[in-house]
Amino acid sequence: MLLPEHLRSEEEQYKSIFEDDLTSRMSSQDEQQPMTATVGYLKSSQDCFVYNTPPISYQQFLKDPIIIVVTPQSTGPQSVNFWLDAVQNYTLFNHLSDAQELIQRLVIENWVSEMRSGYNNYITLSNNIQRERWVMLA
Repeated sequence: MLLPEHLRSEEEQYKSIFEDDLTSRMSSQDEQQPMTATVGYLKSSQDCFVYNTPPISYQQFLKDPIIIVVTPQSTGPQSVNFWLDAVQNYTLFNHLSDAQELIQRLVIENWVSEMRSGYNNYITLSNNIQRERWVMLA
């Protein structure tokens, strides 16, 4: 977890919220592994670019965000459902050929039903913003 420097005095509060939430998200019906946060700090008053692909989020620059970094190794084997969703919805490749090569190498062609382009995400965001502007004007 990367916190802006000005939140240093509130570290325990943010750490507790994060650990409780992540422990819940990573739990399976059979297992629950407590998650423990490692905290680092970034300079305060920094604008950060955040590549938001879900069509629900339009803001790409945030001032002093709290950044969370997780990996499959850090979350353990009980987090498989979390990572299946993450891979399905949030894994991006620079080139289609890179994704295709990886899929073939891992022999998982039967598990891949669709590969969306970044352009598809952009158009979805753009259309949603335009629709909201029309609704606000109506």
